Amino acid sequence: MRVLFMFYVENTKAASIAISSFLAGLAFSSIIFAKLGHRKTEKHKISLIFWMQLASAFYGYLVLKNYEIIPVTIDYVTHQFSSDVIRDMLRFAIIWLFLFVPAFFFGGAFPLVNGIYLSAKENAGHDTGVVYFWDTFGAIIGALLAGFFLLPHLGLPLTILTAVVGNIAICGLLPTFRYILLIIPLLVAFSFYESYLTRQSTLPNEDTIKVFTPIMDRKPIDYENNPELLKNIEKLFFFGNVIYKKESPYGTVRVLDIEDNYRLFINYRDMCTNLTSQAAGEDMLATRVTDNIKSEAEVLNIGLGCGMTAKSVLKSSKVKHLDIAEINPVVLEANQKFFDVDPPFLFNNSKVNLMEKDGAEHLRITEKKYDAIILDIEEVSVIHSAPFFTKEYFQIIKDKMKPNGVFGLWSFDVRWHPEFAKIMYNTARSVYSYVYMRLDHGALLIYASERPLDVGQVTEKFDEKKIIDKIMSTPIELINTLDKPILENYYRVNAIFGLPKDYHDPQVYYPEKE
Repeated sequence: MRVLFMFYVENTKAASIAISSFLAGLAFSSIIFAKLGHRKTEKHKISLIFWMQLASAFYGYLVLKNYEIIPVTIDYVTHQFSSDVIRDMLRFAIIWLFLFVPAFFFGGAFPLVNGIYLSAKENAGHDTGVVYFWDTFGAIIGALLAGFFLLPHLGLPLTILTAVVGNIAICGLLPTFRYILLIIPLLVAFSFYESYLTRQSTLPNEDTIKVFTPIMDRKPIDYENNPELLKNIEKLFFFGNVIYKKESPYGTVRVLDIEDNYRLFINYRDMCTNLTSQAAGEDMLATRVTDNIKSEAEVLNIGLGCGMTAKSVLKSSKVKHLDIAEINPVVLEANQKFFDVDPPFLFNNSKVNLMEKDGAEHLRITEKKYDAIILDIEEVSVIHSAPFFTKEYFQIIKDKMKPNGVFGLWSFDVRWHPEFAKIMYNTARSVYSYVYMRLDHGALLIYASERPLDVGQVTEKFDEKKIIDKIMSTPIELINTLDKPILENYYRVNAIFGLPKDYHDPQVYYPEKE
């Protein structure tokens, strides 16, 4: 499901693909292996079960555990076609097949085991029910164990390795070709040890997790001792006049009029404002990027929001053209109605190409090369934003820039969390030769390129130098990747946005300790 969210952000589409492919795998496997095992000897049926379990183990170890191969495969295949319809069909088919295969490998176990169990039985209807009961009961226990214990506490790689060990254990109990299994337990044991060490080193130290100052200096509300307040969260949280509210594929978009200033919210997350004084970080991000590009530059801005970053980019006379990729159509509508007015600057600008498009998909499939790419999107825990903050996507961004292009990134307030900033720096440094950090009111700004950049002098304002020195001295060398998204462990979305700890945003991935 985590992989699916990279390509189908809507929960219903991702769930539909997962469930349909899984059930199809079970169905086709059952009918095929029922025919293969028909009138075969018990030894032959056991041999089929052995090879099915072994195939499941290898598929889990080589494919499921390394799920970053999915976007690579999809991008390679879909890149061969120009039609959006064909690309969507291929994307659907590849993901569907990815989940169909493991279900197919173990779905045939039921008819084969049922055939073995009935070989010496006369009461077929009763005994088939017994086999079906234990088969289903085991699936229920496995689902609960995975969802409530294995995934939250061990993570995805170790959870899949647990299943692999189960497959191999079954093979070892069957009297067929046992000799080929001698080396497999050693490989699995090594993988467990490696994954355990990696996970231990990526878990945050709870002593370093601070409660962030709620945005706009709101005082935290004691929801824990006042559970009734949760029922009135909207009245408590939206302290201004709601002048716009509309559902979107990525949450409820609201615009608030707070003392004649507009703020844009997605669900209860405060995204941006039209106040220039509170958009200094966006302006600094855009200005430092455009200071380092040549004339007649092509620039990509991923994430529109209130448009403050894009407007700052267009202040530069060096910018010939600006592409803006915004995934949320309702944000585009709200921006045009409330933020890009008196007079319109972005929507009626010959230099600007506004695209209602997933920025990640645009990066993967576009043939265009940019002089600069600016990433100003939602947080690292938001499902459709999370991939952008990985090494793999930093590399894709680099590949889509001209030689010596400039990459700029905005992230949240890191004054109380140097570990997050250091991992972000490490991740950028693993791709780019030159990486720089700047801060504005604590907001982290990262600039990267294959050549030296002039991003201005680090100052004592807002304790910028002190905070950056603390970040760089933090003894953590980890990087954030698609298969090990460790940044999520250092991000407390409810604390940052002043939300009750029991509130769960449906668009957000929560680490095991929020």
